[in-house]
Amino acid sequence: MKLKPFSWKRWVPILFLVLFPTFSFSDLPPSSDLILSDVEIVQVVLGPKGVIAMKPAVLKLTIESTFPIRKYITVRVNYNDGDTFLDTGSGSGVPIDPGTNTVYIPGGPALPASPIPWGKEGEGPYLIWDLEASGDTVNVMIDSENIVPEINEDNNRKLFYVDVFHTPRLKVLIAPITLPGKEDWELDTALIEKHWRFMTNTYPISNLKFTYRGLWRTEASPPDATPPLEGPTYWLNQDWFYNHVVLPLSTEADILGFDRVAVVHANNDYWNLSFCGSAMGMLREPQNRLPIVIITQKDGFGSEVCLEDEMLTAHEIGHTYFLWHPFSSMFPLPIYDSQKYSVTELIYGDWTKTFMGYDSSPWWIDDERYQNFPKTWVDTSSEYPLAGTYMWNLFDQFTELPTRMSVVAVRGTIFKDKDKAMLVYGYRFQGRPHINPQGQEPPPIPPYYQIVLLGGQKEILAEYPFKASFKYALENDFHKEIEIIETDAVPFHINVPHVEGTAFISLKDPNGTVLGSIAVSPNSPEVTMLYPIGGEIIPVGSVVKSCWQGQDQDGDDLTYLLAYSDNGGSDWIPIASDLKETCHTWTTKGLAPGDQYMVKVIATDGVNTEEGRSDKTFSLVKPIVADVDIKPETINLGAKGVFTAFLSLPEPYSVLDIDLNTVLCTGAPAVRGTVSNNILTVKFDRKDLKITTAGNTAVFKVTGKLKDGAPFEGRDTVRLIRQ
Repeated sequence: MKLKPFSWKRWVPILFLVLFPTFSFSDLPPSSDLILSDVEIVQVVLGPKGVIAMKPAVLKLTIESTFPIRKYITVRVNYNDGDTFLDTGSGSGVPIDPGTNTVYIPGGPALPASPIPWGKEGEGPYLIWDLEASGDTVNVMIDSENIVPEINEDNNRKLFYVDVFHTPRLKVLIAPITLPGKEDWELDTALIEKHWRFMTNTYPISNLKFTYRGLWRTEASPPDATPPLEGPTYWLNQDWFYNHVVLPLSTEADILGFDRVAVVHANNDYWNLSFCGSAMGMLREPQNRLPIVIITQKDGFGSEVCLEDEMLTAHEIGHTYFLWHPFSSMFPLPIYDSQKYSVTELIYGDWTKTFMGYDSSPWWIDDERYQNFPKTWVDTSSEYPLAGTYMWNLFDQFTELPTRMSVVAVRGTIFKDKDKAMLVYGYRFQGRPHINPQGQEPPPIPPYYQIVLLGGQKEILAEYPFKASFKYALENDFHKEIEIIETDAVPFHINVPHVEGTAFISLKDPNGTVLGSIAVSPNSPEVTMLYPIGGEIIPVGSVVKSCWQGQDQDGDDLTYLLAYSDNGGSDWIPIASDLKETCHTWTTKGLAPGDQYMVKVIATDGVNTEEGRSDKTFSLVKPIVADVDIKPETINLGAKGVFTAFLSLPEPYSVLDIDLNTVLCTGAPAVRGTVSNNILTVKFDRKDLKITTAGNTAVFKVTGKLKDGAPFEGRDTVRLIRQ
């Protein structure tokens, strides 16, 4: 065996421990350090102007480590005027590797040591500012429990001030519609939820103030129920669709307290599809920022063509907040790339394309459009038949709190070939003015039309200017160009601040000619809801005939808007407007069962407005499924006499509780009935049947109610003889 030469270096440490057995190497002064070199806020983007209250946020920490090996630390954040969050990583601490580390607190990841976050997608944890103040001091400490000995403990802390912004709400009505004579369809609510999550993550709005309601599909009933172009190509006539469907829905949504309305329409001819979404109230004069249109469309293979793009709703609503396409010749903004900072998805720094463009996913909002681009008026009058419009970042729009006030919604139509206009009516309500009291909106380029409020002696109380044009622009998404559309009529809905003492509302053209006028009578109308008033039990899917009583002390003709609520009156969804009669029939098909339903009607005499509603809530319930056996199994419709239905109900219901006066079989009322062995035997007269089918068989539907109002229904198939 070859002997190694003696080495003092090898034996000195051993000899030292023999002579000093209580010594520990940890007693030596530390030779390495952890340094918190930078802290940035992450909320939609990296380093926003401030944090949005009640919206998830995290902190991006840059930590330098001079240790030769990985260390595990805690991170403590004091914020929100006294709240503390302690992040311990996955339990053993946040891992820090030698060199530069990027750490997202809370929830991770910690790069490069832990590329997988320890938080849970959609659950957090997050930092939430819920204080009422407009600012907060944030204190961040790494190795807050002093687990790791360091050369310098003073560089483990950052103290800084952050602005806290409280935002207005964004309440969106989702309004799926069908047109008369068009086939039935269902909205994929899971895709709408997907769109809404994307919007929540990318818009600078407090999450608690970011809501959507609706999803109840209704039949739009425009005055001209037949579009100018028949078949699937009618959709290309956007002028008709805006005037007769989109504008009325946006008026209803505005009066009922919504900030935007998404009109969802099914296009059932894939090859004639002209677009997936449109903010068709923009780039026209007067501008309408409330509505957008979304298409739901299946291709030839059954795949969703439009709604699969999760950014679609955010994109179109973005237009109504003056965000435009990067390729636009009208608004050239060469901004495509961005980094995705999704706090709820735990995604930080992935490169994306802006969702205001049309590149393939992933999408996110670019920093310019989110917070940097200043409010800028773009004058397009020299190139396009429009005065222009604004460009403006989202952050500033949502951190400038608007004022709600008493406004009058003036609705009418200006005609190209007439020297007069039609003022339909106005609603007075608490809302946001489309033209502010100082007259700073609309665009600063005359000439203007004017909405004029006059007193009893025709003295001018206020003048509100707006632009109106018989040409408007559409951005062709596929050809990336501006198309100019001409129209013969300009319908409008404009909220102006109300002035006490107003006796007349007039519309003047740019030459000062009065085109139309509404007289404001001294008294408001009175209206009382008659049905449903509350306590009723109504089957889901049934038809409801709502009725009310309206009167006006001044003898004015009244116009009505009918709406329902499914949450006890907190929100109201429009059913129909422009009603002259005092009853309206609507269907509950598509509504969810619940016991917090109400209806209300809003009456206007032209300006003065009043409402009546259900005294208390009523219920929509799923009908009890009854077992039905029709005898005889073959019925001669040409013969006289009765036929029989044998009914039984599932437990715990009893046929003894059926109200015989409510029982119908395919339109025929019950003649008589008896109960034996938990079976109700009901007789019906054949002559009362209302058969709509021309075939040799028919499904007989038996409906009715229990004595407590609970509905039931059942079906049986019979053969028919017609002689």
